Amino acid sequence: MAGVRIGYAMGDAATIKKMSAWRMPYNVNTFGVAAAVASLKDPQHIKEESARNKAVRDFTIKAFADLGYPSTDSQTNFIFTEIGKTMTAAQFRDACAAKGVMVGRDFPPMEKQWARISLGTMEEMQKATDVFRSVLKPSTTTSSGKGR
Repeated sequence: MAGVRIGYAMGDAATIKKMSAWRMPYNVNTFGVAAAVASLKDPQHIKEESARNKAVRDFTIKAFADLGYPSTDSQTNFIFTEIGKTMTAAQFRDACAAKGVMVGRDFPPMEKQWARISLGTMEEMQKATDVFRSVLKPSTTTSSGKGR
């Protein structure tokens, strides 16, 4: 439930204790808690959304891979893609924004080479990957130096 800032972590008690040092106080609101509780009462919806998210994630990772840009393994609603061989993550984000697609914020220390791509619906990601292809595709020029 990323949109309402609800999530959880599981791990070794010592690791969780270390992570809690970065938790913000009062970072969960009443609406978010109510939504999380309601979602836990609908396991079929969780299963369906998990499958939908996986299909969208696989589609998006493949679209980048087909262009030669690897992504990290992800079990989430976002991916990290290495786009640094042709531009910085900021340049990629700005170029996508100019075409109407928003790309996630910087994630230091990976902000130069890696772009964080949040996943939407399949329809949204089909449109977004068209933009990603146009941004990452190198332009060609003719012998006169003009693009074609």
